[in-house]
Amino acid sequence: PDGDLGEWTRQVWSPLGEPCQARFATGPADRRPSPEACRMRWSVRAGADGMHLALDVQGEIAKDRFTVFLDPRPAVELGTVGRYYWLSGVLKPDGVLALSPGETSPRGLKPVGRWAAADGRTRLECTVPYALFEQQGWPASGDLGLSLWWVHQGGDGQTTHLLWSEDGHPWNPRWYGVVRLQETPDPAALPWMVRVR
Repeated sequence: PDGDLGEWTRQVWSPLGEPCQARFATGPADRRPSPEACRMRWSVRAGADGMHLALDVQGEIAKDRFTVFLDPRPAVELGTVGRYYWLSGVLKPDGVLALSPGETSPRGLKPVGRWAAADGRTRLECTVPYALFEQQGWPASGDLGLSLWWVHQGGDGQTTHLLWSEDGHPWNPRWYGVVRLQETPDPAALPWMVRVR
């Protein structure tokens, strides 16, 4: 990962930062002056040793943080109570993306990530080792339960939670979405989501 998303041009991207995605456990709560204060698109790819995640963000995000939740169980178990994993990230100086696995992951893993800013946008890229969610590769079903929680800290000190797929609180696998493996992604396809309930 280097923060340069040139190799991601043929990927299918999903939005995060739409007004309807600004919510938390108490319901809708968009404290941004406008969606342009923090709006992004994100995409994932299955690699040989891990899942690659890229985000392309508009707005000032120096004080922001994010968490990716992962549920690799068989597709029939997604949306039910069970073990899940997470990875938290913050932007550090000099393009370093500091990543911390959650307590359910094996110890000693060191996910890597970078970010780069240019033209009013920040681009982030990281690799999540399959070992972080106790897998040897992408789930055999092709579906990986995933939730993305972005916490935006505005210049006025107001916090906005941006949630992809959730209806309520992000620490709940019932509301995860699904990232579905496609051998040949169609860059013209609209982003879509399988909702787990």
